[in-house]
Amino acid sequence: MKLHYGWVNAPQPGPGWWGGWVEREGGIYSFALDLGIREAADAPRREALGRAALQLLGIRP
Repeated sequence: MKLHYGWVNAPQPGPGWWGGWVEREGGIYSFALDLGIREAADAPRREALGRAALQLLGIRP
């Protein structure tokens, strides 16, 4: 899994993202999550939500 993440205007409210790709047998799966971050406590939720979504889709390594 290759990842990239960021937060515009940190530590002020702004868009945050978490994305990348997963290489698995049968293909490469790209993903991106955009999350409105209101406070610093929201930032770790990007990865938690993204990993949960990948697991639901059956592509989390």
